[in-house]
Parts: sequence; structure tokens; C-alpha cells
Amino acid sequence: MMIMILVGIVCGTILSVILIWFGQDDYHGINFISLVIGVFLAIAVGIISVVYCIGIWYWFSADYKAQIINREYKTNYTREEVFFGSDVIETIRQFDRNRYELNGNLFQEKKSK
Repeated sequence: MMIMILVGIVCGTILSVILIWFGQDDYHGINFISLVIGVFLAIAVGIISVVYCIGIWYWFSADYKAQIINREYKTNYTREEVFFGSDVIETIRQFDRNRYELNGNLFQEKKSK
């Protein structure tokens, strides 16, 4: 998926350069429209590239998070599961914590009786 996004960014960059180059010929009709579209496309590709770089950072960090989670909790989560489902994993762990606390409190009350 990340490679397909990168290919889209490269294609968008090439297309924007071609449109800007074609639009600089003269300022009549279709050439001006291609210049405007090329500039807007270049701005959009720039913004998408920044967002992509931030996403890549989280993508690589998900591998390290998966290794840590797998080591500490004896699980076998993959990078994709941590990247796309980290909120689900945290919710499940929170349910487990609540269940342990509930069971722990019930056992303590039985012992005190």
C-alpha cells in the first residue's frame, strides 16, 4: 500500500512538472489552464508528500512496537496489525486489565469474609 502511494506521488510530480512546462509556452487558452492545474497539482503533491513522510514514520515505528508488545505479552502481532489496529489492541488490553482488577477485587472480598 505504501509503495502504491509513493508511485502515485511520483506520477503526480511528473504530471505537474509536465503541465507547468506546457503552460509556460504562452498565456492563451489551454496553456494557461494547464499551468494553473499544474501549480495546484504541485501544491497537492507537496502536501501529500509531507503527510506520507509522517505516515512512513509511524509505519516503521509500528514494527518496533510490535516487537516490544510481542516480547512483553508473549503475542505475535505483525506490523500491519499494530499500525492499523493499535487502538483495538489497546482496548483489548484495557478490558483485560479491568477483568483482572475485577477478579482480584472479588477474590480479596471472599478472603476477608
